[in-house]
Amino acid sequence: MDFAKNREAVKIRCSGWLGVCLVGGAFALVSPSQAYAESGDSSLGSALRANEGEWLPAFQGISVRYDSLAEPRPIKVTVARIDTWAEGVRLFVTPGNGPALHEVDARKTTSFLDEFDLEVALNATGFTSISKEGTAIGVIGFSVSDHEVVSPLEGEAPVFVVDEKGRGRIERFPFAEDAFDDAFVAVQGWYGAKGMLVDDGKAIAEVVDVHPRSAVGVSKDQRFIYLATFDGRQPKYSEGASLRDMAVFLRDLSCWDAMNLDGGGSTTLVVKIEGEATILNRPSGSERAVANHIGVQALPLNSAKE
Repeated sequence: MDFAKNREAVKIRCSGWLGVCLVGGAFALVSPSQAYAESGDSSLGSALRANEGEWLPAFQGISVRYDSLAEPRPIKVTVARIDTWAEGVRLFVTPGNGPALHEVDARKTTSFLDEFDLEVALNATGFTSISKEGTAIGVIGFSVSDHEVVSPLEGEAPVFVVDEKGRGRIERFPFAEDAFDDAFVAVQGWYGAKGMLVDDGKAIAEVVDVHPRSAVGVSKDQRFIYLATFDGRQPKYSEGASLRDMAVFLRDLSCWDAMNLDGGGSTTLVVKIEGEATILNRPSGSERAVANHIGVQALPLNSAKE
């Protein structure tokens, strides 16, 4: 899309809940209410459709897009694409509680983003029980934060790994003995071995039950990481995705490998807009506190991060 050519005609463009305003030829993030007010568009659906299927820059190395699928049922998809080669980009996973009885404190994804000064955050691994924010809970499956193992490997679900150099990959069962020796951050997926969605560029998932879902994918060259939500349990608006639906969508989005994360009421993708944690997708209920998350630090589009 040539934004320069359309600068006069296009004042506000929106992706999901993200408002992006052209100011002097550059992008500036604005609040959703400001975006809709300045666009003169009272219809949320029309504002979202304005940029459907297009990547919009949010931070250096981070772009966001929104897709509204009609087939095989209504599904709203929101994706953040992370360029791990970009200056200032750093992946982060929820740290552990040290010697405490349970491994982590339950946090909403918005709280996780705020607490650790991140720009993007997505819910990740499953957990032992739905609890109030701040309650110590256990992580189900492998989790690594800044080289520290927070929770041990469990079962056959695939594992998303990022090394010290920012290279992302997904390890599939059976795991090599040294598969995670270089893990800077890591999270294990959900749904056992069937949670592998895309493997070597092929959509392999066959599970067809439909729910809100979260997923993570990586490009073939390990440069790009994709954090995705598929909203569900909202009749006519977004009814949810099967693992097969996600696999096909993420493959077509250029994911070489991708895996399923914890979904349902946990599915939440958050971005920082004007310093505030803002939910990009539309969760199926009130925001849930979860065990761990995938987060990203990045620089603003037009200035260095202090």
